Amino acid sequence: MANQEIHAIMLDEMRDAGSISNVVFIRKTIDYKYHHAGASRRSETSWKDALKLLADEVFMTLHDERHRVAVFSHGSVVCRLTRYSIEGYFWTAAGDNEEDLQSFEKKLKEVLPIVQIVDDRLPLTFWALGIHGPRNHSRKIVVPSWKDIEENYPGNVGTSLSEIMELSNGRDRGQLIMFHGDPGTGKSYAIRALLSEWRGWCLGEYIVDPEKFFGSSAEYMISVLLGNEEENEEDPRWRVYIVEDGDEFLTGDAKIRSGQALSRLLNVVDGMIGQGLKVIVLVTTNEPLETIHPAVTRPGRCLANIQFRKFDKAEALHWLNRNGDTAISVDDKLTLADLYHKRGDVKSIQQTSTARKAGFVQ
Repeated sequence: MANQEIHAIMLDEMRDAGSISNVVFIRKTIDYKYHHAGASRRSETSWKDALKLLADEVFMTLHDERHRVAVFSHGSVVCRLTRYSIEGYFWTAAGDNEEDLQSFEKKLKEVLPIVQIVDDRLPLTFWALGIHGPRNHSRKIVVPSWKDIEENYPGNVGTSLSEIMELSNGRDRGQLIMFHGDPGTGKSYAIRALLSEWRGWCLGEYIVDPEKFFGSSAEYMISVLLGNEEENEEDPRWRVYIVEDGDEFLTGDAKIRSGQALSRLLNVVDGMIGQGLKVIVLVTTNEPLETIHPAVTRPGRCLANIQFRKFDKAEALHWLNRNGDTAISVDDKLTLADLYHKRGDVKSIQQTSTARKAGFVQ
């Protein structure tokens, strides 16, 4: 297919890379008898190496903010290959005969070996609004397993977290998770454990600038959530969008202080925007439960609403004793961060103040 024809398709469709590539694939395989419906595959093979090893002739390659996609031939087989995350591939193919299609599938599995989890790192996509629109950057972060940190959460906090850690899909539940509590109670660490436990069915996406994401213009949010709807439908996995420190649009006077932010959040998790999307929004806040806007905690809206609290004196002593620190005394309630600090696991650098006049040089 000539570049002019692909360009004509782009002008005709005026859609994203996934949609354009689908049109090209259909046109190339319309008379083919055998089709592979498509499958996801997690592999660390680079996009460049995948095309080099699989493609005899590349008909088109495109990319947008979230995906790279190519349509190419391998012998008599035509394949549409998409890379939608650091390690996520989706492919569909068609051929003149079943034997060639099976042979191609075998070759593809050799080129894209399934990633083996050999460490405690997972890819996380970070979204931010730039000068030219939404941009994402992906990198691997260290994630603990829940069993390794479960005892860092006292009483009912640990019990509630265990319940959501055990989920195997997001169907037929609320699409909002609320983590609220004092700084240092382990909310961010629990998020990382959740990503680890959900790695088989859910991708993590972090919103760096939530005030813009839910802000005055809906374009940013819509672009991220609906930017490539076709690819999202093909990918069976869910996405959890992480929004930390969402205090501004969660409290009782949120509509006055933050405009449409609260309404947009609710529309994503329980409105028209979120209908049919495999999306969960996880919001953290330092605000106590009683200050949260009642619309947020309406029954059926939250998948989980967990109050992170401090360890009381007995719980703190038990935690310290379990970790081999029997000589440390406790006089009051402590956060998880306080406990680690008492053990000496958290060290701070303090600078001795020296009085001087303003200016660069004295």
